[in-house]
Amino acid sequence: MEDRLGLLMSAFLHSLEKYYPSNTTYAQDPVFNQLDRSLLNSLGIIVLDHPDGFAKVSNRSFLYCPGAERTHLEQLLSSDPPLLFGGPLEGIESEVVGRYLGSRGSVRVPTFGSNEHAFWNMRLYFLKKD
Repeated sequence: MEDRLGLLMSAFLHSLEKYYPSNTTYAQDPVFNQLDRSLLNSLGIIVLDHPDGFAKVSNRSFLYCPGAERTHLEQLLSSDPPLLFGGPLEGIESEVVGRYLGSRGSVRVPTFGSNEHAFWNMRLYFLKKD
């Protein structure tokens, strides 16, 4: 699974570089181990120590944050990132999360055939066009 996730992340970052050549990618998680850090560094992703990553989030960020805690989501979503992979956010009682959802559409990630629990109920949230 980790090999496929690394391959998927690499393909995603490669496609982003086509449209955003000066894009810098950061990752932060207090439970990263050395293998995680090595994999991310090999993909050109800068690993930040907690909580430095929160300061990098803006209205131009793509957030990959499955399983993020409500307090962290409130801090991250207040920066109004246009794309977020994670959740599901629906059902979280929070003014910040509710405001974010009000201006976003979303699609549920399809179930993986061999591992139906991978990314269980995760969604991609995107900025709605007026």
